[in-house]
Amino acid sequence: MKKKLIWISLIAVIAVAGAVAFTKPCYKNIDGWTAEQNKFLKDYLYETRKVKGRKVAVLDIDGTLIGQVPYYLADEAILDYAARNESSLSDEQKKAVKYMIKSSDTAADNYTQQRITFLAGMSPTDMAKLGAEVWDRKFLDKVYPEMQQFVRNLHRFGYDVYGITCSPEYLYQDVVTKYFNIPIDHVLGRKGIVKDTKMTTENFYPVTCHEGKADTVWTLVKDAPMIAAGNSSGDAAMVATSVGIKIWVNPSEILAEGCHADANCIVVRSNDVDEGLDMAARDAGIKPNKPELKDK
Repeated sequence: MKKKLIWISLIAVIAVAGAVAFTKPCYKNIDGWTAEQNKFLKDYLYETRKVKGRKVAVLDIDGTLIGQVPYYLADEAILDYAARNESSLSDEQKKAVKYMIKSSDTAADNYTQQRITFLAGMSPTDMAKLGAEVWDRKFLDKVYPEMQQFVRNLHRFGYDVYGITCSPEYLYQDVVTKYFNIPIDHVLGRKGIVKDTKMTTENFYPVTCHEGKADTVWTLVKDAPMIAAGNSSGDAAMVATSVGIKIWVNPSEILAEGCHADANCIVVRSNDVDEGLDMAARDAGIKPNKPELKDK
């Protein structure tokens, strides 16, 4: 009887050990990152396994998770819709398109507000369908595979991952959820308040642009992130909220220099080029975004 109990106990110990081993996260190297960059992230993720409680990562979307060359998904979705439905556009939609074409300053607050003006009157579901449909026709190759692998590693190590963009939230939510497994309610972008199932032009605050991205972290994410990633000066305030590591994807020389001076920061590259596809934004004369190459 004693031997039987000993064997049962031994089997139980082995089973528990096996279960622990099975649930231990395993870092997978990111193709396209250097050995040094992989070690930087791997060491940090293993170190933060000790952290009790919530672990948050906040990531920009355009230019950080997905490509933006030659145009943002937001602008192409809106201008493609406008070109295909020209005869049924409202006066407000026509004015919004005219402003976008005349300005072409896609980072300006007035420009990003015109996107919301154009989409006002649509339901979140309709906007999500529009974003996904244009993505499937023109942006399928725009997912950064390195960042997909990066996000998978974050999920393996128990991170609560958010995607934050200055672009209209509803246009992006289905795409980001599908390709990065980020929950729809963790995709945060510029939007109007929804009333009676339709989005209005009345801004929902914080507005997720520039410094507003940092406000979004404190107001909606509600925790200091342990990892933050971005690609442009518009992400700087959000990236600065990280109490752990910072990652810049295809940044400007100024941002790259600042990152190189920070021991907790790395610069990574993802290819983003103009494939020469037919684009409504190109036809409308919107200024294209600059191509990015990994060997830059």
